[in-house]
Amino acid sequence: MWSKLSIMDNEIRPVPGFEGLYSIDKLGNVYSHRMGKVVRPSLIQGYYAVHLTPMGGGGKYHLIRKLVMLTFVGVCPPRSCVVSKDEDTQNHRLDNLEYKTKSACMIKAYETVSDRRHHPKESYVIPGVPLAKCKGVRVQIGGELLNFGGVGELLKSDVLGIGRRQFNRVMKNGGEYKGYKIEYL
Repeated sequence: MWSKLSIMDNEIRPVPGFEGLYSIDKLGNVYSHRMGKVVRPSLIQGYYAVHLTPMGGGGKYHLIRKLVMLTFVGVCPPRSCVVSKDEDTQNHRLDNLEYKTKSACMIKAYETVSDRRHHPKESYVIPGVPLAKCKGVRVQIGGELLNFGGVGELLKSDVLGIGRRQFNRVMKNGGEYKGYKIEYL
């Protein structure tokens, strides 16, 4: 999602820490003064990043979204992160970005996880179930209902005789296991 630099209708500012070397606009286009052109970004784990090299050498990749917020809004507050308002990780326009606390980001991530390729630790997240709001687990054995305070409590009770990984597979495939019906509360 990068576009050519448009000086006429876009505010351009120097990137803090790289003054005289790089500038950035509100659309997230990074301009290199040494090369005299827009730096082409790389897609790294679902986010656009650019390789910036300071005067002394030894450059590294920087997320464009962080550079936009640092340049136009200021330093990220403690225990906060940059998030996209429209949840598109590749949209790094200033009007789409904001700072949020890391705890708010984690809750949002648990509620909206949908793509395992970008969220490899999703193995404990069941699609469509906001685990941040899960109040427990119910197991139906024949006509009897057993309520548990959470998945950990259910697995420790050894009612099903399975581990966490098998439990996740069962829930992903509809919540039925050897005649037992399992559901989140």
